[in-house]
Amino acid sequence: GMSSEITLQGNPFENIEVAIKKPDNSTLLLYTVTDDKGKALLTISDYHLRQAGNYLVAARNLDKKEDYGTAGTFFEVYAGSVSETKSTAQFTKNSAQTGETVQMTVSLMDSNENKIDGHVLKVIPSSASSSVYTKEFATDQNGQMHFFITSNQEGIYEFTLFDSSINKTLTQKPKLAFSGSGSF
Repeated sequence: GMSSEITLQGNPFENIEVAIKKPDNSTLLLYTVTDDKGKALLTISDYHLRQAGNYLVAARNLDKKEDYGTAGTFFEVYAGSVSETKSTAQFTKNSAQTGETVQMTVSLMDSNENKIDGHVLKVIPSSASSSVYTKEFATDQNGQMHFFITSNQEGIYEFTLFDSSINKTLTQKPKLAFSGSGSF
């Protein structure tokens, strides 16, 4: 979500085309002209840098109709802070029988829907009658962490999602219903 600058060096007053390959493999083309010392400063708008990942940079002189130089220069854009509206929690099902285990997947994303990895999450049930466990320590490269929930008592349970990496409670409070045997 921030702009970035690229400094280019060439001959004086050259028309330069800069190709920036984004993490999704699309290419952004920008144009500039070097000054009397052969230097150009190019600002890339934050609009073009919303996707987290590596951006490869290559340039060429338009006047000489040359090929792009090797795209060995790159910069990295990191995911922003956790978005409470883009982050989600989903159950494999919204209701279960008592004693049954239901999986909940929490997905952390920033406001541009970039996945946030490496965050330690806790799921806190509204009642001690339900139990929550996970085999994972933190969100994976997809920004996800999986929890398994079970209860031996009937009822509707609400869960608080806490990101202990940033000491923040998410506003979403997913609910899961457990029922006994019989028809309802």
